[in-house]
Amino acid sequence: MTVQKILQRFAVPAERIGDSAMFIGRRDPDDFTRLLKIYVNDYIMCPTCKSPDTRTEKEKRISFLICEACGAKSTIKGKYS
Repeated sequence: MTVQKILQRFAVPAERIGDSAMFIGRRDPDDFTRLLKIYVNDYIMCPTCKSPDTRTEKEKRISFLICEACGAKSTIKGKYS
């Protein structure tokens, strides 16, 4: 799932190999670091307590991030939610 989101963000050709991807062309390693940080902040970290112990639930067409640590429920703000 993470690889799919990164492929969408980069919008460049890539070959998926299991849970990994090989991107075609040159990319700056900082691009990957930046995108991974964005993904973690948008889809994993609780915005209330910053815990990574979360799960996602979809209600109708809205995706929610539910924190197992503090119980907070927030909408996922990511572009691909």
